[in-house]
Amino acid sequence: MTDRGNETGLPRAPAFKPPPDLQARLRAQIAETTPSRTPVQIRVRWALASIPLAALLVLIARHLMQGAPVFRLDLANVVCPSFFLRAGALLVLSVAVTMLAVRSGRRGLGSSARVLLVAAGAAAPLYAAATLYDPVQSTDPAACAAVARLSPTGMPCAAVAITVGALTLAAMVLALRRAVPVAPRLRGAALGASAGLWAGFSLVMHCPAHDWLHLVVGHVLPVAAFALIGALGVERLIRP
Repeated sequence: MTDRGNETGLPRAPAFKPPPDLQARLRAQIAETTPSRTPVQIRVRWALASIPLAALLVLIARHLMQGAPVFRLDLANVVCPSFFLRAGALLVLSVAVTMLAVRSGRRGLGSSARVLLVAAGAAAPLYAAATLYDPVQSTDPAACAAVARLSPTGMPCAAVAITVGALTLAAMVLALRRAVPVAPRLRGAALGASAGLWAGFSLVMHCPAHDWLHLVVGHVLPVAAFALIGALGVERLIRP
């Protein structure tokens, strides 16, 4: 006689039960975790809203301390369509990676490990391709003069990127603190990649540089570094 609940006629597989030591460890972690009074989704929304504000405040701070314009001087006069296509593509990429990194999913487990891996691994190469391939060279006189005064190694821009990325990553980690039960290391890598992309996008709107050394050191490397920072330094903060 077959089991009527199984259309194939095969015996049902026994229900999976976690090992006793795992159950005990999970109970202990749950008991030690202080529940937050603010739902995770509300914290995530506040974190997302803070990203553009943090980037703008960092650019204003650099303007006040070093006299650098908040936005690139040729922004209103750029006639090259590729600049706006790249900036728009990077904005879409930043939003997409961020949504994949912070989404809770239908079961509250977030994006799959494969999706997180692709998001974290693709962020820096795509940003580098959009930034380094045929960089836009402005013909605006004020922008050309500003480019001539830029640091060849791009260290001031790297400082801006690190600050924007750190603030963004901190906001998202606080929003997801103790709320990621599955694949926390990959989720951390995706969060770091998201923070790096927002830092990189801020520089696209801020810096008119087109020299490769400046772009690699000041723009691209910080984006790549944040994915690694997220993978190595965020896991303990976001897992239950």
